[in-house]
Amino acid sequence: MTVNNFITLIFFIMNKKILTLLVISLFFVGIAQAQGTIYYTFSESSGTFTSINTTGTAVTPDDWDDGKYFLDLSGSFTLFYNRVNYSTFGIGTNGAIILADLEVPHTNNLTEITPTIAPLWDDMDFENDGVGDGLFYQIEGIAGSQILTVEWYNTTQYSDIGQTVSFQTKLYEATGVIEFIYGDMSNATNWVGESASIGINANADGVVFMSVTPGTPATISTSTANNSIDGDLVSAIISGTTYTFTPTPQLANDASITEIITPIDNFTYGTTDIQTSKQYAPKTG
Repeated sequence: MTVNNFITLIFFIMNKKILTLLVISLFFVGIAQAQGTIYYTFSESSGTFTSINTTGTAVTPDDWDDGKYFLDLSGSFTLFYNRVNYSTFGIGTNGAIILADLEVPHTNNLTEITPTIAPLWDDMDFENDGVGDGLFYQIEGIAGSQILTVEWYNTTQYSDIGQTVSFQTKLYEATGVIEFIYGDMSNATNWVGESASIGINANADGVVFMSVTPGTPATISTSTANNSIDGDLVSAIISGTTYTFTPTPQLANDASITEIITPIDNFTYGTTDIQTSKQYAPKTG
């Protein structure tokens, strides 16, 4: 065997190994995606809670007890949520938004109804049915870069009269970022029987979620949903606390890989490989 033939053999063996590794890698990426993923990262920060109860639009749900207001923004606002576009929002009195025309039940569970965005999902109550309390929303910005803010203003856990709190969800159209922003939550320390959920979920070949447990700092889980957050944990959330869910970038194999080249076992020296556009030198020995 000549030196040139030996080098050519090594070249093909290496190419085949690289191709095999690439195929195997793509195979396992495909398996991981098929199992479902919540495509977000979580962070916590301190800021300022600014109520929209005087600047936003007050809405009346179909029922102040376990009801919802259906906000259809088709054609005017789109949220890219877990890599799916949504323009409809079921704003529930029970402290959560379902991205569909569905009620938010008082029995909270992040592993069930999807897709749900839940800043404080539990059996909540507006004592005065919109008088001095209620649901508000506000849209700011230009088309394509708008921010939708939803606020639960002066709401309380069911049966805990007078122990009200306020909180918001902000949805960013341009980036898909989701924020939970909390006002003064100290009244929750007196809530009895509180067992809330905080987090987001989606349906991706099964329910996937990111569950938040308040603390210093807050913790998250994508394997165990905390559906029993008590009043003490809620009351410890400092006013202005912001929980941010940021979409993760698309995987490389989603867009960047445009061609997989298959090595050729037999080719003629002195010709051009049409698959790689490489010119092979004539055989000399």
